[in-house]
Amino acid sequence: MKDKLLKFSRYPSRAVEDKDAVYAMLDEAKMCHISYQFEGHPVMIPTIFGRIGNTIYLHGSVKSRSMMYINQCEICFCVSHLDDLVLARTALDHSMNYRSVIAYAKPRLVTEKQEKLKALEAIINQILPARWNEVDAPTDNDLAATAVHAFELEKFTAKQRNAGPGDENKPQKDVWAGLVPLKKGFEAAVPDEFLDENVPVPESVKELFRISNK
Repeated sequence: MKDKLLKFSRYPSRAVEDKDAVYAMLDEAKMCHISYQFEGHPVMIPTIFGRIGNTIYLHGSVKSRSMMYINQCEICFCVSHLDDLVLARTALDHSMNYRSVIAYAKPRLVTEKQEKLKALEAIINQILPARWNEVDAPTDNDLAATAVHAFELEKFTAKQRNAGPGDENKPQKDVWAGLVPLKKGFEAAVPDEFLDENVPVPESVKELFRISNK
């Protein structure tokens, strides 16, 4: 199916249409939100995900209500990044600089073992690049207890705002205006209390800390 970038009427200039830019927004994210309707009620859950090409993967316990249900309905998938607080001179001109991707799809249940393993690898490496190679692989029992769903990124919107307050043409007041950038990063790793003191911090965690402190 051909990609369908959904149109929106407000601020069309904020649309991101380049697929590589959309992928970059997704790859930077550590979690997403999934929403759907269950028995007439709205449901939203925060969860982790992974991407392989144009396919998004979700996972969870086979006993989870969402994992038992989401391949039976259309879901809304959302990833967002906050980059700056936008502080204006007037109250209602305050805003935020952000990047977001919202997709709509009916997921399919992944049943083929190799695709399931590749999907789980993508999800773990979404949390921390290269982490999959540092940990024990799932056992057959683990795989049996875990549901994986997939959908293609075909019907979606992607937006970003990257600008100042935009109230420069309004009556000037003695009020500070500008941007407050959000600094994102990770601090030094804290070992699990049951970890043997001789087990070193893995390279993936060291690299994450180096990137965060550039």
